[in-house]
Amino acid sequence: MVHLNCKCFAFCSFLYTKVLAQGERKRPEEYIDRIAAVRAEDINRIADRMLASRPTVAAIGDLNNLPDVKEIELGLLDRKQGRGDPKNRFTKKW
Repeated sequence: MVHLNCKCFAFCSFLYTKVLAQGERKRPEEYIDRIAAVRAEDINRIADRMLASRPTVAAIGDLNNLPDVKEIELGLLDRKQGRGDPKNRFTKKW
């Protein structure tokens, strides 16, 4: 079996999925232009939409110091409302 370079394989997989989803291969400059056109308002709009619902939490490793879901929700709510120091949002240390 031929050994494929991981970066090459990842790039080919990316192109393959884009061609399947969009029906064509776009040039890298098109992606660069679209990324450059993203404004702060776009990111804020998407963040507001994501923070409007309860978070999904996934963790691996030692979970003893993982905050409760309620604490995470309150921390996200405080962030959304611009309250509190981000370093002190959770009572447990991660």
